[in-house]
Amino acid sequence: MALTAALSLLTLLALPVVAQDVTYFEIGGNLDLNPAFSGEITSITWKYKGNIVAEYIKDSVPLEYLGDLKGRTNVNLTTGVLTISNMSQSDGGLFTVEINNRVLPVSYNAVGVRKLDDYPVEVIMRPLTCHRSSTECTLTCWVDLNEAEPVQYFWKKGEAGEWEEGEKVITISQETWSFQTITCKVKNPFSEKDSDPAVNPFYRKSSSFLRLLVNSFSNDYLSSATTASLFCLHMIFMMLILSMILVALCGTLRFFLMKSAVQIKLIIITVAKIVKEINLTCNLAKSKAYTNNFYFGLT
Repeated sequence: MALTAALSLLTLLALPVVAQDVTYFEIGGNLDLNPAFSGEITSITWKYKGNIVAEYIKDSVPLEYLGDLKGRTNVNLTTGVLTISNMSQSDGGLFTVEINNRVLPVSYNAVGVRKLDDYPVEVIMRPLTCHRSSTECTLTCWVDLNEAEPVQYFWKKGEAGEWEEGEKVITISQETWSFQTITCKVKNPFSEKDSDPAVNPFYRKSSSFLRLLVNSFSNDYLSSATTASLFCLHMIFMMLILSMILVALCGTLRFFLMKSAVQIKLIIITVAKIVKEINLTCNLAKSKAYTNNFYFGLT
């Protein structure tokens, strides 16, 4: 009994280990399977789902094609490459090859993939009411993947941004204010397709000199609570000084022009703009710090 079990184990160990490669083919195109065999081929047999589709034995059996793939099959007797034309999705399956009476230790799992040319790709935003005051929103790169997989997803922030590989679903927040649009791309082994650019609801123009100044600082500089807080305080201090100068100028103009109502209105508008700039500048400083995964109490 023990001897029989030992012999069975040895038999199993002696069997060749067959590696299975996934080989994608374009639906409607050709499938090429290369056994990467070097040397003279005296006999070759290709099988599809266990059934012979091509067979050749030198000086004995001329190259013959069999089965459902007959008429679309070709074997190169120098390289052993099997080529099947006009592949359909149903032609997918397992292929094996035997060369010179030896089953090669590799099999090919053929999988059909359609091009993405006719598949619409779009960015879907959730919630539908996502806007600038929202905390965060999710973006989904949506495409009907019927017979088009496997795919990879890429995202581009802004028209001039670089494509970056990512997940199908990503999250944006108020910290992602610096780019106006966001676009996704879907790619499979034979094609790729871009979506139309979607508008970033958190986008703000960087027209303010102070906001441009904040954005010019490196992430390292604004990566701690202390540094970001001090920067914000410095901005507030600078704004207060500018406000005092403007008030003084307006007072001087009022003295010379005697248009107090107009000057008071000008002061109010100017101070309102200054307060707005202080708020945006501090929020930007916080965003830079949040981006580097630090939290500090500026709220």
